[in-house]
Amino acid sequence: LCRQERVNRPYFMEALGVHLYSSQELSYVIYNHPLLVMDGFVDGLLLKFLREELNQGVLVAKLERILKNKDNTDDALTIILQECDYYNSAEVSRFRKMVAMLRKKNPLDFKRMKADELFSLRQYGRAVELYKEILDCPGNVRVDPKFIGTVRNNLGSCYARMFRLDKALEAFEAA
Repeated sequence: LCRQERVNRPYFMEALGVHLYSSQELSYVIYNHPLLVMDGFVDGLLLKFLREELNQGVLVAKLERILKNKDNTDDALTIILQECDYYNSAEVSRFRKMVAMLRKKNPLDFKRMKADELFSLRQYGRAVELYKEILDCPGNVRVDPKFIGTVRNNLGSCYARMFRLDKALEAFEAA
């Protein structure tokens, strides 16, 4: 059912804590976790993996051109999905629209969504970092108190899952 791509050194995706062994796994991660790959995912390490392990030299050349010209990096994700041929054109189009919708979000809301995604994947430490960044936003940024309450609640949930009950209680009380 899957392409047999033999890799000597799998690509480690830190945000998920998993090793990727094929272009299909890479496509799956991009398609199903866009919040985790939209910023800084397409980098030298990924290009090296694509070139050396998956023999995707043509794809790498396209991605390098996008990165060099500082074009829309979301296009790089779309190109990976197209070239790896795991998703059909309708699914790739749906992905492109979803990423465009996410880009229109308020930066703090986008960061909260990313933290929530990390929480759902049990990456509590990383989620805590993002929630704290939101709470440390400058005072001149207008934020809805309900939004801040939700962030504090989610931060408390992270701390509780990490058995940092003192910090969890503090966050819940602040929420």
